Amino acid sequence: MAVVLLVSGHDPIDTYKRLFEAAFKDHQGWTATLQTATPLLFTGLCAAVAFRMNLFNIGGEGQLYLGAITALGIAIWIGPGHWNGTTIFLMCVVSSDTTDDRPTSDPVPAVVGSATK
Repeated sequence: MAVVLLVSGHDPIDTYKRLFEAAFKDHQGWTATLQTATPLLFTGLCAAVAFRMNLFNIGGEGQLYLGAITALGIAIWIGPGHWNGTTIFLMCVVSSDTTDDRPTSDPVPAVVGSATK
């Protein structure tokens, strides 16, 4: 990257300094950085969990996009004037697992156990 900057007539040190300051100098920079990085971190975490269970998840990027589109659709469907408890309730309903007869107090062994059968 530095070579490309030098060839194009830009100072690489100044460019990297401005890039770092834009991302981390003030509150808005931190907010934008974390807002952009969080979905990517969670997508990587999901792939890591699947690989740890000897499963291959090759659709992480598509799942990220589909989840974002679905969240947008639900937000539009609910509308701006709803009570925050509605959002929390819908999040709980969507994330609940009703397909297994095991207790839901500890979902991780249920997921690992069902994946190894």
